[in-house]
Amino acid sequence: MEANVTFLGHFPCRIYIQDLLRDSEPATGRSVTLLQPSQGERFSLILAWDLYNYLTADSVSALMRELGPHCHPGALLYLLLPTDDTIPAVPTRCAFIDEQHIERGPESPETRTNPRLTPRAIERQTPGFRTLHSFLLNAGMQEHLLTFG
Repeated sequence: MEANVTFLGHFPCRIYIQDLLRDSEPATGRSVTLLQPSQGERFSLILAWDLYNYLTADSVSALMRELGPHCHPGALLYLLLPTDDTIPAVPTRCAFIDEQHIERGPESPETRTNPRLTPRAIERQTPGFRTLHSFLLNAGMQEHLLTFG
């Protein structure tokens, strides 16, 4: 996370960081309280990484409905989802290396079945957002970029 804050700190922006997976865990019996931007500010970029693989479709939809009113029109949502049959049992950390490279890891040795979300399934779970681009990368990853509004 430190690498991401350092990288993003080069841009004129305010950074909000929240572990949505931990904060939305159904076993806690509590609803998620999302970080709110300062008065008059809106989110321009949401880095969800591989979060969609670890929440139910209903949980993702509820989170995105709550985030939507706090997004600028044209705000971007970035997802980086593995395409393998199995995925690590817990989300993998992602870090910016530079403007063109992201590093993932380390991965948990335990695995689970990959839900293999299609672009259409992602849009259904993400009300208010639409897909701008979806790229299959050579490292077995699917990159998704969605926009709000």
